[in-house]
Amino acid sequence: MEILKYGEFEISPDIQMTKDYYSSLTPAETQIARNFREYCKNMPEEEKAFFESLGIDAEKISVAGTYDKKEDVVFCFGVASFAGEYIKADFPEPVLPERLLADPDAVFSYKDNSVKIGNFDFVFESELFSPEHEAPEGFLYVNFTLTDVPWLLDEKPEKEIIAYEPMKKWEVHKRLWKAIKTKKASIDYKRNSLKFIEETLTECGVEFRRMGKHEYERYRAEWVKRMTPSFADERKARIHCLADGCFLWHLFSYSHAHAIEGEAASAEFDATKKCKSIMLCNWDEKGYVLLSDVVNEDSPAHDIDGGNDTQDYVFVLSFDEAETYFATEEDRIAKASAKAVANGGQCFDSRTKSEAESDPDSADDYMALSWWL
Repeated sequence: MEILKYGEFEISPDIQMTKDYYSSLTPAETQIARNFREYCKNMPEEEKAFFESLGIDAEKISVAGTYDKKEDVVFCFGVASFAGEYIKADFPEPVLPERLLADPDAVFSYKDNSVKIGNFDFVFESELFSPEHEAPEGFLYVNFTLTDVPWLLDEKPEKEIIAYEPMKKWEVHKRLWKAIKTKKASIDYKRNSLKFIEETLTECGVEFRRMGKHEYERYRAEWVKRMTPSFADERKARIHCLADGCFLWHLFSYSHAHAIEGEAASAEFDATKKCKSIMLCNWDEKGYVLLSDVVNEDSPAHDIDGGNDTQDYVFVLSFDEAETYFATEEDRIAKASAKAVANGGQCFDSRTKSEAESDPDSADDYMALSWWL
């Protein structure tokens, strides 16, 4: 069994199986691929020897790249596959997203296991990172880059592969005008979409109030804080829900909290008493408070005055939700804030007169009939 050694890697290749695989392939016809094939015809011996040692037909491997007009050279990159097995391999430890979330400011050292042969830089991989590249199951992969490949075709490079070309004055003007039109279209779209929402709510007889920008941002942040269970990592939840391009429902899709789904969710929604609702438009970064009067009726049976009717924020939770988000009895007891009291909110003190006189500090333990969340 032949063992090849490249850098920190020892490889036992199946050369015949690799050759059989490449004999079934058709060369790509892109300009970069055809220019690379021209390069392969006069490839330096040490580079040719590397591909031959693994059984790889260099003229049929997957290759892409960009053309540098100023230097008249091509930068190539690609991936080649081959049959065999690693006898010894030294893959760098990947920097997982969880590690970055745990310490975003940390600097992770990345071990360079590339193998330089001629003008090529080869990197052996433990798995394939190019979804468009297909090879038989069990094949191994090596990525590569190749710099300063001369332009060898008679035809001119296509515009799509040119890496950089200074813009002419009229092109600058054209791009600016296009950017302005795109921005204006975006503003018009948001304005029209908000107009449509507000007209629809009005036609349906739903009272509403548009949330201010800061109110919208505060509400989203507070929602994540309150909806993240105590056993979950609130910091990660905030990143997944509040970062650019993220949505509040990511709290459930990233498994920070459990969500009721399907028919069970529909049944839960239908069974819930609707009071005040918040509607958020994620893409437009706008929110609406949908209002409905909360009637605080008197309770003749207990001789309790219902107090003022309100349009306060009221969230009605199912038993399962209450168990999930408010684990203890203490968590579920809420006290009226000074602002709530100023707006007519009340908490009922259920102590007897003698209990209140004997233990004045026990009031908080009895003010449990009003939930302000």
